[in-house]
Amino acid sequence: MDFKRLAKSFRFATHGTITAIKAEQNIKIYLFFALLNLVLGLVSHLNFIEWAIIVITISVTMSVEIINIALEELLDVISPEYNGRTKIIKDVAAGSALITALASIIIFALIYFPHWF
Repeated sequence: MDFKRLAKSFRFATHGTITAIKAEQNIKIYLFFALLNLVLGLVSHLNFIEWAIIVITISVTMSVEIINIALEELLDVISPEYNGRTKIIKDVAAGSALITALASIIIFALIYFPHWF
């Protein structure tokens, strides 16, 4: 295994994640709710399975949003002028991020409500 290459890949990935967090408001919002869920998880004394579901849900939601950001940036490079087809692609990608975010809210509710009510 080439550890130098692995470390370089990790640095690039970290830089991309930090860039997304700095540049995009939605990622900041998702990050806030991710941290809130981690605190709520500690307060609610979640079991192992519930923690796994929370971590997977946060990871998927953040990943889909970062992919959406990357796709939007790529489309802006490829087609800087307004293009109806590009708009459709951006809207569909944003829709997938929205669906993932809404699903995560439902998942969090299903996990936390039994602990609180």
